[in-house]
Amino acid sequence: MPLSPGSQVAGYKVISLLGSGGMGEVYLVENPTLLRREALKVISLAGAHDPDFQKRFTNEARTTAALDHPSIISIHQYGINEDGTPWFTMNHLEGADLTHGAVSAADTAALTARVADALDYAHRRNIIHRDVKPANIFVSRDERGQIDRVTVLDFGIAKLVNSTSLTATSAFIGTLAYCAPEVIEGHDAGAASDQYSLACTVFQLLTGQAPFTTTSPSALVMAHLTKQISPISSLRPDLARLDPVLQKALAKNPTDRYPDCRSFATALRQALESHGGAASAPRPGGPGAVGAAGAVGAAGAPGAPGAPNRPYSQPTVPPPYGPGAPSYAPQSTPAPAYPGPAPHTPAPHTPGPQTPGPQTPGPQTPAPAFGGFAPPGPTVASNPSPQANSSYPQSPPGAAYPGNQAGQPPAYPPSQPNHLLGGGYPPPGPAGAPKKKHTGLIVGVIAAVVVVVVVLGVGIAFATGAFSNDEPSAPTAHPGILAVSGNSSCGITNAQLYCWGGNYDGQLGNGTETASSSPVKVDLPNVTAVSLGGYTNTDKKLVTTACAVSDGSAYCWGANKFGQIGNGSTTDTQSPVKVTGLSGRVTAIATGYGSTCAIADGKLSCWGDNDDGQVGVESITDQTATPTAVPGISGNVTAVATAQGTTCAVADTVYCWGNNDSGQLGTGATTRANTPQKVALTGADSISVGSYSITDQPDQYTTVCASASGKGYCWGDNRYGQVGDGTKESRHTPTPVTGLGTVSQINTGWGSTCAVSDSKLFCWGDNEGQQLGTGAGDGTTKPTQVTALPGSVEAVYTGLGTTCSLVDESSLYCWGRNAAGQVGNGSSGEDQKVSSPTLLNLPA
Repeated sequence: MPLSPGSQVAGYKVISLLGSGGMGEVYLVENPTLLRREALKVISLAGAHDPDFQKRFTNEARTTAALDHPSIISIHQYGINEDGTPWFTMNHLEGADLTHGAVSAADTAALTARVADALDYAHRRNIIHRDVKPANIFVSRDERGQIDRVTVLDFGIAKLVNSTSLTATSAFIGTLAYCAPEVIEGHDAGAASDQYSLACTVFQLLTGQAPFTTTSPSALVMAHLTKQISPISSLRPDLARLDPVLQKALAKNPTDRYPDCRSFATALRQALESHGGAASAPRPGGPGAVGAAGAVGAAGAPGAPGAPNRPYSQPTVPPPYGPGAPSYAPQSTPAPAYPGPAPHTPAPHTPGPQTPGPQTPGPQTPAPAFGGFAPPGPTVASNPSPQANSSYPQSPPGAAYPGNQAGQPPAYPPSQPNHLLGGGYPPPGPAGAPKKKHTGLIVGVIAAVVVVVVVLGVGIAFATGAFSNDEPSAPTAHPGILAVSGNSSCGITNAQLYCWGGNYDGQLGNGTETASSSPVKVDLPNVTAVSLGGYTNTDKKLVTTACAVSDGSAYCWGANKFGQIGNGSTTDTQSPVKVTGLSGRVTAIATGYGSTCAIADGKLSCWGDNDDGQVGVESITDQTATPTAVPGISGNVTAVATAQGTTCAVADTVYCWGNNDSGQLGTGATTRANTPQKVALTGADSISVGSYSITDQPDQYTTVCASASGKGYCWGDNRYGQVGDGTKESRHTPTPVTGLGTVSQINTGWGSTCAVSDSKLFCWGDNEGQQLGTGAGDGTTKPTQVTALPGSVEAVYTGLGTTCSLVDESSLYCWGRNAAGQVGNGSSGEDQKVSSPTLLNLPA
């Protein structure tokens, strides 16, 4: 059981738990003598009390403690508690490990040189690391975002080359994705095998994926043993000059590699500096990458005087539940108009303070106003500083050893209720670099795994636990592998996109307007992200756009009245159309409410409607049909979400702009902003924006949620308790969600919010569509576990009364409102609600 704050361990006062991994827990502690913060690791493996293990631990701790190098983590003290539990203390570092964001080519060369120097230093002392990988390289940055310090972590599993007798029998220690072939074959690890692992790490930093991306452990073993890596130029043509460098460092025969790690780092730097100093060429999502700049839409495009009404000036619509609700049965023609009150057109938004309308007493039912989202990902903090009033900043679980990201924001004082109605929106996940595709609906980096594998013909047996990561692993926030909006849903499996539900705008992407209550395949290869978003038009019809990332490019289809498809036109399309004007590899995309945004090479561009300033470009007063770079964001952008005229992004901190009626920009005010505004929340790895309207009320109500440093935060409207702090009071600054453990993803949409916490799913807020997954009943203001999901929850998406979740990296479940078959179970009905998670049968 984790130690609680204030307790004592080995004479140190526990401040907080930083994370846990395969070998134990890491705590932020206070040194009682020096009165400074350190990181203390407790070894809680089964067998840790065994005398042989303790002897091995003591030898390894002494070996590591003897290392004195600026790029190797320092061990201060070590010992064995009275209960027989081994422990040791380390430096408390600022920054993040290399799993937490994108790295430019120039930075890759610089940090590789420092890591190589540290490894060679250890190798000269007969110490082999044996587990070099992105999670074990920690980077701190200065106030300008430049690399300040590079630290190699986890020499705790290194061993003296001549101490094989103390190596656990049949145990293979290391992470398979970065493991040298000679080690897989059972030979002793050596300096050349560390070089191989470092080269695998460099390959991933520059391309967003490891050299071999198969998900089967046995296939990964065979790939390391028998296959040549693909040239890096196949993924990054601009880095073709690195092909011979990486081919040499990744040679199957150790003697064919560079004589030492420093030689490899030097060759890498020289190759990058060739052709006119190309070391600055960024990898996808890397800092300093060239952003996309698109032209402003032509005069007279829709949205100009005399053009069709904008989504934000449409009348609100009645609830989708109960009498008078529209029929969502599958149709081949556009959905029928919503019956309801006479149209009412709200006054257009204007810059400056906005006064929310009076609260209507009694229960209110959200009406469908919906938006899209895009996947985010961990950020690389540029020397983040702790939030004010945060006594002890916490690092994100997995960024090794404390203080990496800025700490948990303070508990902001409750803002005064603004009598707005609540609504929330979509989920994100790691963006930045493209991640490895798993067998399920997931994109993620290769993580340490626990397996038992026997590879026939090679004669290798791996012990259970062999691939487990010793250090705390960061929660994996999956990218936009799921999307729910309006009465349609989409999901990705094996890099193939499937969509189902309503199809009145061709949003299913199959070239028709025929709805389907079962998943249909979208003809796009290597899909890594998907987003759905829309609005209600003057005829009270749902209008939907879909977007996806395929082979590093952005594609959109469906409704296009405001140019949100991004191909320079305003013509609807029923099949994917490539977005033009984006420069670089696209890693994330979000569409919602007539606008779309995408991240390409770490830079954000937006396009479509800008009536609320959601495009983020002051000079665009109306709309643009082509991508336009968003200024004013510092650092590498890793996540974006947009809905209902509000856009938020994650870079060095969280930024929001556009509509702010509900205080959803998180700045403490309710004043609209046409350009990005900083939110007091750092260390974020996902962002979500969601909104809805209320029958007979003209305003839209919006909530924003983000996961940061393993915590969930929400702000904005809270009518249904979707902020998750146990109240129904609106919050104008990030407010911690109560009752959750380590949060890896959070998603808010249409009055409800869900989060993945410690591989379990929790939902709260409105439950009119039974979207909370807890069965029929009222909503709740506090997180409630969805117990019907049979496995480890990876991701969640909730929108417009329907929720979908990814379980065990391969199974997709949906539940909630199913009027048009958006649950994907093969059925549909005007009043149909599925109260329990239902497993989808995706086409082979």
